[in-house]
Amino acid sequence: MSLPHRCLFLSDLHLGTGRTRAGALWTLLQREPSERVVLVGDILDLTSWQQRQPRFSKAEWQVLQWLLQRHRAGELVWLLGNHEQALRDWLGASAACSWISEQLTYTSLHGQRLLVTHGDQLDCQAISFNRGEELAIRLCHRLESQHLRWNLKLPSPSALAMGTRGGRRLISRFHSAQLEAARQAGVDGIICGHSHGAVLEQRDGLLLINTGCWTHPPGTVVVETACGSWELLSGSGGRQQWHPEAASGHTNVSSVRAD
Repeated sequence: MSLPHRCLFLSDLHLGTGRTRAGALWTLLQREPSERVVLVGDILDLTSWQQRQPRFSKAEWQVLQWLLQRHRAGELVWLLGNHEQALRDWLGASAACSWISEQLTYTSLHGQRLLVTHGDQLDCQAISFNRGEELAIRLCHRLESQHLRWNLKLPSPSALAMGTRGGRRLISRFHSAQLEAARQAGVDGIICGHSHGAVLEQRDGLLLINTGCWTHPPGTVVVETACGSWELLSGSGGRQQWHPEAASGHTNVSSVRAD
């Protein structure tokens, strides 16, 4: 039996909206044990809760209970995202909370120092979509607010945006801004969320990790394994690996996809 991962990173669950693929996430969490868990923002969707009553499936409650258990065991840190702004405001007005924060610096087994943050705090120049793209994304948002998107089997707004040229440019610019923040912080890379687009790669000598999301397939998490390699794991069984020797300048990324 393999050893537990050193740490598991996940973000953008948006629990309580009816959009979370919690069943697939629950299955993944059961088969990928880890010593620690870092939540990289937008675990709860307080923004959505202000507009309509939260909706939790049985699988979402299972995930929440699992997270609470990890917290009680002292094995969890929660970094807040933009959909948790109310908690950010509370944190800023209250005494320090040791397990809830805005960002942290994570040190890997092989000594890499990585900035971990949701990523929305960094300014990124807006990209305009064409009129057709804007109308489609607005329609998905509108139907989502009326609880119709799941019934009609429409894509999530973030998935739809990532399928457009404007959306891909926006995500690329977002990741460039994350790397610049890591460079200015003098660290070896960055782990973020926010854009819902999973990434595990070395770029310009820095490690770029985006944990992805669980609001549309396949759903992804990132782990540092017991041997210090990095893996991007998907809810469909996919596995992309980045090995520590890539830090020497030789890219060493392998991808394994489940059928």
